[in-house]
Amino acid sequence: MPCWSFISPSTSFFEDGVAASIYASYGSLVYLTPVIGGLVADRYLGFRKSVIFGAGLLVCGHFLMAFEGEPAQVVGGAVVRDESALSAMYLALAFIIVGVGFLKPSISNIVGELYQQNERRRDQGFTLFYMGINLGALSAMLLCGWLGQHEDYGWSYGFGLAGIGMLAGLITFVRGQRWLSGVGAPARPLVLAGRFMGVRRETIIYSVGLIIVVSAWGLMQSREVVGAMLGVASIGALLASLGMRWWVVLESNGSDCLSSFS
Repeated sequence: MPCWSFISPSTSFFEDGVAASIYASYGSLVYLTPVIGGLVADRYLGFRKSVIFGAGLLVCGHFLMAFEGEPAQVVGGAVVRDESALSAMYLALAFIIVGVGFLKPSISNIVGELYQQNERRRDQGFTLFYMGINLGALSAMLLCGWLGQHEDYGWSYGFGLAGIGMLAGLITFVRGQRWLSGVGAPARPLVLAGRFMGVRRETIIYSVGLIIVVSAWGLMQSREVVGAMLGVASIGALLASLGMRWWVVLESNGSDCLSSFS
């Protein structure tokens, strides 16, 4: 389902600016975490373990969205907000944000590792993979959206169905690991199984992932901080891009000078 499908039902009684800021915070964080999750999966955790952990977080997030209650409702013509339900909504979004960070980059890498670099079936495999993603997104929008808009059910059923679908996908992946033949295994299993201060490094990674969930929960409720972080990150990215272009131009000029003397 698109990101907005998760948030719009819970922000329908917010002012447009507040609803947009919630969506912007969610969208920025959900595209930032795959950078971190992909790095951790590639160097330490392995893609399979990362997919399982990320999918588990997504299941928690979807089901929490289903049972969070009504963050806001109209009573006597006035909007009344349930702070506990709002907090649960932000926590659910935090689970989804971090879950996407661990799952999204890893599942694509697993598909890539199933084939040799120049194998003809590689393109076919990715085509089937992305077709499955798009078909799943379409069916989720139709089914979950229909349940959410139906007067006899509501969005709790829609989010609950999304959680059931995610759980079914997780079970299918876990049961199908025997066909992966080592694909997506940790790059350094001995390091992952080692201990730091008496605690397994794998356990530490999962614990840090949960700490990031709590951090994302706080950031979703402090959207000004997210805006400031994005501003700093944008400036940093711009400076890095300009720096790279400068060095490319400098190196190319240097090579031209050398060629003129040769």
